[in-house]
Amino acid sequence: TMIHKVTPDGEVLEVVDVGAFNNGAIFDSSGNLIIASSGLGAILKLDSEGRLTTYAAVSDGDSLLGPNDMAWDDSGRLYFTDPKGSSAAKRIGGIHFIEPDGYTRRFAGGLAYPNGIAFDLDKSHVYISETMLHRILRYEVNTDGSAGMMEVYFELPENSVPDGMKLDVEGNLWVAVHALGELWQISPDSELLQTIKM
Repeated sequence: TMIHKVTPDGEVLEVVDVGAFNNGAIFDSSGNLIIASSGLGAILKLDSEGRLTTYAAVSDGDSLLGPNDMAWDDSGRLYFTDPKGSSAAKRIGGIHFIEPDGYTRRFAGGLAYPNGIAFDLDKSHVYISETMLHRILRYEVNTDGSAGMMEVYFELPENSVPDGMKLDVEGNLWVAVHALGELWQISPDSELLQTIKM
């Protein structure tokens, strides 16, 4: 429930106790910390004065399940995964985005635990780790922020559990493969380049 920060010299400081389980956190362009709170079923904002407010809890009129991870596009839209309660048998997980004006919209649904999220270099596609189906999805992103065509970008073994993801400067996707304790580097052409055991 606690958000911490680590100073350059390694000191760990408490920032805020949200009071519920949290997942990802990301800064906005103004320096506010945006927090995906699975426990509260909301996206929260912690401003520079230490005030904690709800940034989003409803998408297109429906309550969020429990947000997990987030990524910004180049238009100031915040995309996030919303997997809580979903599974391979119960595919109710979704992806949403918050418009710059604060309105939250559904991007995609019917997913088996959408987890990590990352944009490609030109922000024309977004990658999603669909954890419970052991695969990475890639969606086209339309100019209005909505979802275009979806494809299965990469399939992992059943015991893998793909989790968080980030893109490097060459466009390679780095995936935290949770159950195997490994980082996988996957090329833009969906080729596995290397695995790093942690």
